[in-house]
Formats: sequence, C-alpha cells, structure tokens
Amino acid sequence: MRGRSVYLLGSLLALVALGPWLTDYLVGRAVWELLFTLVAFSSVRTVGVTQRQALLAGGLSVPALAALWLRQLIPDTSLSGIALALLVAFLLYMVTTVLVRVFREATVTLDTLSAALCVYLLMGFLWANVYGLLYLLGPGNFQLPRVGSRTGNWGSREMYPSTC
Repeated sequence: MRGRSVYLLGSLLALVALGPWLTDYLVGRAVWELLFTLVAFSSVRTVGVTQRQALLAGGLSVPALAALWLRQLIPDTSLSGIALALLVAFLLYMVTTVLVRVFREATVTLDTLSAALCVYLLMGFLWANVYGLLYLLGPGNFQLPRVGSRTGNWGSREMYPSTC
C-alpha cells in the first residue's frame, strides 16, 4: 500500500474526534460534511491503485457526496434516504477493497496496521449509515420498552430468575 492509508486514517480520526461536537448546529453539519468529503477523497486515494478501482471508488463517492451536500440545502427525508443508500454502497465498497488489500499484504507494516484500523472505523461508519437508513425507512421500529412494563424492567426477578 506504500503509505496510502495514512491520509485516510488521519481524516477518519479527525471525523471521529470532532464529529460529536459538529452535528448539533447547521454550520457544524457543514463542517462534518466537509470532513466526510475529505474521508471520501482519502478513501479513493487509498484504493486507487488501479485505474478501475479509482474510477469505481470515484463513481460511488461523487453521487454520495453530492447527495450529502444537497441535503444541506434541501432538508428532505427522501433525499436523506438516497444519500444514506449511496453512502452505504460507497462505504461497503471501501471496506471490502481495503480489507482485501490488508489480507493480501505479505508482511505487516505500519501502513498495513493503519489500513486495518481504517477498515474498523469505516465499518463503524457503514453500520451507522445502515442504522440511519433503517430508521428512515421505519422510524417506529426502534423503540425501547417502557421502564415500568413487565418486558422493560431489566432489573426484575422475572428477567433473571436463576441469578436472583
């Protein structure tokens, strides 16, 4: 990989470190989108060893990023669903491509380790986008049980009869 994953790891760590503080405000969301754009470009650089890989990664990232940025201007749930679906496709391609490259390395180097950490972080972003897409498709599907109900009282004797 020859040092290609360092840029991706740096942009992913910046996104993870700053992301929780950026999503509350409109300007913060724009900064988050900018950081995610940096992640996408770093991802394309990381996997762009062959021209086919670079074109496929770019072809998946450009519509996803365009939908993300358009979502900033037009707050619509259908546009958010399209953006999340495109992001899932892009992140799935990135995870599989970088993971295959990690497994093909004959020797473990610092770049191989950073690529493996990138896969781990990209899988987290992939799951978050899958979760967000599932929530948009069925917002009532994710509900916690009420605290006082028989099925929601996690500390009751009925839940753990053998330990109480």
